[in-house]
This record gives sequence, C-alpha cells and structure tokens, in this order.
Amino acid sequence: MVMHMPNCCVCGSRPGVKRVRVSEKFVSYPDLFAGGMVCELCSKLFEDKRFRTSSWLLVNGEIRFLDRKELLDMLRNLPENSLIYIKSSGRRYGFLKCMRLRSSKSTAVVCGEDEGPITVPRERLVKVLDAAVAAYKVFKRKSVLVSGCTASDWVYEDVCRSVEEHRGEPLWQAVVRVL
Repeated sequence: MVMHMPNCCVCGSRPGVKRVRVSEKFVSYPDLFAGGMVCELCSKLFEDKRFRTSSWLLVNGEIRFLDRKELLDMLRNLPENSLIYIKSSGRRYGFLKCMRLRSSKSTAVVCGEDEGPITVPRERLVKVLDAAVAAYKVFKRKSVLVSGCTASDWVYEDVCRSVEEHRGEPLWQAVVRVL
C-alpha cells in the first residue's frame, strides 16, 4: 500500500511535511487549502515572523528579503516563476492568498499585504511604478499619492492627472508603499 502525502495547505503544490500550527484566533483560515499539513518552504513562512514584517521575493522555492531599493529594482524586472510580497503594517499573513501564483514571461504577480494578489502585464507594472516614482519626486510625500492632490498641488497639473489616473488602484497602493 502506497501512502499519499497530502499537498501543502498553503501553496498546494508541494507535499505537506509538517503540521500547520496556528492559534485558534488565526483569521486567515479561508486562505488555506483543506488539510493541516505544510511543505518545508511554507512552514518557514509561519515560523519566522520576518515573513510578516518584511518584503520579500520568492523565486523557484528560494526566498530573499528585500530592502526598499531592491524592491523597486525587482518590480522593474521580476524574474519568471517569482512572487514579490510587499508588506504593509507587517502583522498579518497577507502572503497566504498569493502563494499559488507566479510571474510569467508576460505577467507579473505582485502580492500586497492589504491588496492580496495582483496579476498585471509587466509593461503595466513598469508604467505604474514609473508614474509613482515621478509623482513622489515632485511631492516628496506619499500622502498625495494615496489621498489625491490638494488645490495647491494642482500647480503640477500633469503629475496630479497621473496620480488621479492611478489612485485607488490596488497596484498603485502597493507600489506607493515601496517608495
């Protein structure tokens, strides 16, 4: 009789090798597959709090923590078969919704802690990133990029139009956090 190892309840793609251990107050149960086993990689995501408090890149089963500059560089040129995670307040398991997705040759997968999985054509990601960087250089603060231009900000009409074009979009929200 051959024993079948259950798949990981987080990524669903690798065999589960450890029991998932979460408290009764864990609110992300709906983001898990059925079962109670996690693979070696996903078990690290639960055990090491840095995965909740840092931004990181997952490529071919390897995870690398990223600082702000590395995040910006990586967003411009995400490797194939990757997932990039952009933290927010750093307290939740926002990455759970995204662990089943990977970037392809034409599509980038960005996971925002608050926004969840964002699948976008690579060209669109770079366009939004460039617009956010340009607006931040002008205003030197993120609040305008998130809340919108005030009356006095409209002296930079082209930049404000760009902010208004993207503001409220999940990808914009995640990218602005990186700046």
